[in-house]
Amino acid sequence: LLQTLHSVRKWRWKNALGFFGVIAGVTAFFWTLNSNGAFGSFSYLYLRPFEVESIGSVLLWLASYFGAPVQLIVSFGSLNITSPLAGVLSQNFIILLGLGIIYVLIQQWEGKMDLVQAALAALLVMIGASKVFSPQYLLWLIPLVAYSAAGNRRFLLYWFGISILTTLIFPVFFGVISIDGDPSRVPWFMPAILLRNGLFVLLTVAYLLNLLGLRQRSASS
Repeated sequence: LLQTLHSVRKWRWKNALGFFGVIAGVTAFFWTLNSNGAFGSFSYLYLRPFEVESIGSVLLWLASYFGAPVQLIVSFGSLNITSPLAGVLSQNFIILLGLGIIYVLIQQWEGKMDLVQAALAALLVMIGASKVFSPQYLLWLIPLVAYSAAGNRRFLLYWFGISILTTLIFPVFFGVISIDGDPSRVPWFMPAILLRNGLFVLLTVAYLLNLLGLRQRSASS
């Protein structure tokens, strides 16, 4: 680490500075158009409750069996779960997100993950710690999975289970057999989300720690 810090001046900063310059320029442009909305994404993430498919919502649902009240509401364009425990849980998820990203960066820095593996791991952490887990989020992962883990049968076994359960949640539960537009009243709706999210958490942890060789590629990859 000390050797790396001593060599900071020799790093090639051109692309990094260009990246941050584009972000600052675009943000400043939209700030001039709408000063309140330029940073609206941060307030949106802070204020919105856990979407019903998220990992946080499953934990709140499980907590309801131990006396913690929960309520299903429609807001922010989705079905969400609210609870007195939501604030504390959200803060812990932010901490886990930061720790997860730092861990991925260290793994990539030490050469234990290549760039594609690090990108896949970072996306797994980000989706897992997010307040929203929509089916289309899996589309972010598919190109990286196809490139990095196509020959890993253990990884694909996890992925197959996650995909089947996600399809069961949407469109089946949400769009086909929902009762009065309320999928939470469909039997096995929340248990299906629990199983899917449980598999996703197991996959994320196993991939980060390289358990069962989940980061291993086939000889042809």
